[in-house]
Amino acid sequence: MTTSRPLILAGAAHLRRTGWLAALTVLLSLLVIPHGEPARADAPWVTGHARHAGNDYPYPTGNPNTTAQDPWHEYYGQCDSFGAWKVYENLSNSTAPPDAAAADISPVDQFHFWATGAYVGDGKALNADAWKQQAQSMGYVVDDIPTPGAIAWWPNGADDPKDGLAAADWAHGAIPNSPTGHVGYVTDVYPDGSITVEQYNMRENARYSVVHMAWHQGYSDDSYGLARYDFPWPGGFVHIADGPEPGAAMPPEPNPGVVSYEGHPADPLPPTVAYPGDGRSDVDLAGADYPGTDHGWYTDAGHGYVGQMLWTNTHPGAEDSTVSWHPRLTAYTCYQVDAYVPDQWSNSHAALYTVYDQHFGSSLVPVDENDTTNGWVELGVFQARDDGLLPVKLTDQGPAGAQVAADAMRYVPRGDCSGAVRASETIDFANGGAFLHGDPYPGTIDGWYASAGNGQQGNQYYTYTNGMTPSGSATWNASVIPNACYKLFAFVPGNHANSYQAMYTVSAAAGAPTVSLNLTAYTNNLAGLGTYRATAAGNIGVILTDQSPASGDAYVTADTISFVHTPCPATVLGPVYPSLTVGPGSPLAQFTLAKDWYNSFGHGDLGYEKWTNGNGTTAQSKATWTFSGLPVNKTYSVCAYIPDDHATNTQAHYQGFRGTSGSATFTSLINQDLVNGWQFLGTLNTGSSTSLRIVLDDTGGGYTAADAMRLTTGSC
Repeated sequence: MTTSRPLILAGAAHLRRTGWLAALTVLLSLLVIPHGEPARADAPWVTGHARHAGNDYPYPTGNPNTTAQDPWHEYYGQCDSFGAWKVYENLSNSTAPPDAAAADISPVDQFHFWATGAYVGDGKALNADAWKQQAQSMGYVVDDIPTPGAIAWWPNGADDPKDGLAAADWAHGAIPNSPTGHVGYVTDVYPDGSITVEQYNMRENARYSVVHMAWHQGYSDDSYGLARYDFPWPGGFVHIADGPEPGAAMPPEPNPGVVSYEGHPADPLPPTVAYPGDGRSDVDLAGADYPGTDHGWYTDAGHGYVGQMLWTNTHPGAEDSTVSWHPRLTAYTCYQVDAYVPDQWSNSHAALYTVYDQHFGSSLVPVDENDTTNGWVELGVFQARDDGLLPVKLTDQGPAGAQVAADAMRYVPRGDCSGAVRASETIDFANGGAFLHGDPYPGTIDGWYASAGNGQQGNQYYTYTNGMTPSGSATWNASVIPNACYKLFAFVPGNHANSYQAMYTVSAAAGAPTVSLNLTAYTNNLAGLGTYRATAAGNIGVILTDQSPASGDAYVTADTISFVHTPCPATVLGPVYPSLTVGPGSPLAQFTLAKDWYNSFGHGDLGYEKWTNGNGTTAQSKATWTFSGLPVNKTYSVCAYIPDDHATNTQAHYQGFRGTSGSATFTSLINQDLVNGWQFLGTLNTGSSTSLRIVLDDTGGGYTAADAMRLTTGSC
């Protein structure tokens, strides 16, 4: 049934009309007996299965009092909204939610379809009971012939000229005590004349159900645990691009009565979708009211899931503006929670959602909005709390200068909770996934100083560098989707973060490389650590040490690490170099940097390329490869890997050294712009030493790339 709101139907061509051609069509259709089913020779029905049967209704449901409308201006979850959707599917043969232009193919729109109807403008709401008379007034066929894909129609149970009945009439389909009537979608018509109808809001709860009725008999409805209510056979069938799907098999004929409803016995619960402006009071905004905003959030009409997206600017530190979603769900049920990312004002690499659930408690879930445009991003599978809520909050926290978008949140019921998982995770020192280790100096926590109020969440820690031997470390352990790929981001606060080579070891499915960050290149920003694959158990770990080429020369900072779910790229990081090959990704003792070097993950021999800008004739930035434990008096060819990105220096300056000697054994100038792959630099002999060094500096012009270095006794 539908509540007393305007019926919205719009007239269009492509519909079966009255007249001799329509009559002939009906007569011919009676001769079609799909699947070889026997039928009465005089059967006044068309057997078969509708091509668009099934609960694919794309709009939010469960709130019978919502004022939100579909593209045909019907209220979400009402029977006539579902009917409008099915008519659109019949006509367009599409199951994708349409935009306003595409929606016009459907006749169901109050601004067009009933424009010449007798009751438009009479001040009365056009509810479902008006479908028959208004359709007939436009020339569309409404008869007593059940047909797959037709709209089943019931008049109301009151005296109302809109439905053509002077009084409530059970024999003609009038629903007792109903002021509005009802419509549904005929999915199947069987050889005995029985029909299966799917529908929304029959029990006035904006929910879906499927019923089966014997020929010209009503049924008793006790769905959703509600008191029994008797419904008659439909008063008629509205034919709009209906008919059986050729060759489609019908499901076995069920017993008369309720076949299924959401969650019982096998019909899946539909998603619950909440979004700003949905009229259900389950989305809240909070924050300072800046001019032109609602609690700090701007509206961009026409963008987002239903054209009501919100956005704001991001900033580091404590949250200011927030959006919270908290629709009523089923307690202890697990849901896949998805956030909708619109096409405007959504460029945060780690938009920070917090999910509050029964299983995990609270989870910080980052979303890289740059990966998705006008689409859903999974936050994970979470369990609704005992109060039936599964709240999600989005904050404006993040690097300065970006924007974050807030739009729809979708909750998709899952069969059980065995798959509960965070699709992505941001780990902070306040949420239990990050730990500090080291000597507990006075005023520190295990050698780390707290910097309250600083960092992405306001929980920054820092320490001094300790030279080549680590003294302190910070650890982050994520539990995410097994075997899935993740982009890792470290948040670098604006203070106590100036190490040129902060060392992070990432333990993932393919190995445990050590990658570094030039912290001076980031200020209150996210720094990428590369893309890795989680283990089969869904684990990825990160360890940051206080190592540096010199002791006490800089600060190392520990803040949040974000593990952001992403499609797996061609190069997934994790592999480590074989024997006699070192480079970015190697431990600090094997590969060290001085001054400014930057990451170009996904490029280079194993995907760990470093690069810097050319500095003319004065060397400033240097990269050093060190090979130790070599046999004495051994001669090697030295080969450098030249990557395909940020490698344009035509005179890249390499030098080779024996042991700790300050005199170069060879000097090579390589045109990196002409090479992509292994390049011979020269030969080195260990002599009485057991180590060799190769140094590359930033003299020259363009970009200078530093990647893998290999010793070989053969050719490069």
